[in-house]
Amino acid sequence: IFALYNTSGTKLNPAEIRNAAFHENLIHLMIFHLTGEADVFKDEIDDATRQEVFQADFRSVCGSGKEPKRFAAMDMVERYLGYSRAPSLPGKEFKILSTSACIRAYYQSVAGDDKPTDTAKEVVDVWMNAKEFYAETECGPWHEDRNGTLRWNRLRTTCSMIVTRLIMASEIDKKSAIEVVSKLDNLLILPGKQQTNIIWAFQAKTVVMLLDLLSDY
Repeated sequence: IFALYNTSGTKLNPAEIRNAAFHENLIHLMIFHLTGEADVFKDEIDDATRQEVFQADFRSVCGSGKEPKRFAAMDMVERYLGYSRAPSLPGKEFKILSTSACIRAYYQSVAGDDKPTDTAKEVVDVWMNAKEFYAETECGPWHEDRNGTLRWNRLRTTCSMIVTRLIMASEIDKKSAIEVVSKLDNLLILPGKQQTNIIWAFQAKTVVMLLDLLSDY
């Protein structure tokens, strides 16, 4: 209904619409606090110090070194959860969805199965490990080289987090993880355009190449 009424006056962006539509969803509430959108700090991972470190770093990246726009940090976590779970809309067969539709499908079909504390810990662990696994890559896990300047890129960030999640599940050691990520990064070229089909194709290519590399470890 919020999307329906968002046709006149000052339009809300997708993250603002989701905040209104899913504000009572437990996963949404967790993300709201985890990413520092709330006015009052709430420990979502049973480790306040670790969460504070994550929160500060995450918001700095999402804001390119400054305070991010409202809900920008929350939107990034939603992108990761949406694309890493690759959900279908309720009662529908899987098909590629736009970023907004993918996140909405996550909330409607998958979020109820995810436990807030476990999911929060996953997000923090993936973020922290990605920084280590991508340590030897040219741009790190979150940025692209745009004419000699490092710029935050949402697609690279999403893919880096998904790659890290899969590597963590493989249980290879840290040295091997860094080797795998370095090899993978050299094989991939981040697309300039980020239309829905291009996003899904790049993410699929990334995962297929990663699984092939992991088969050697």
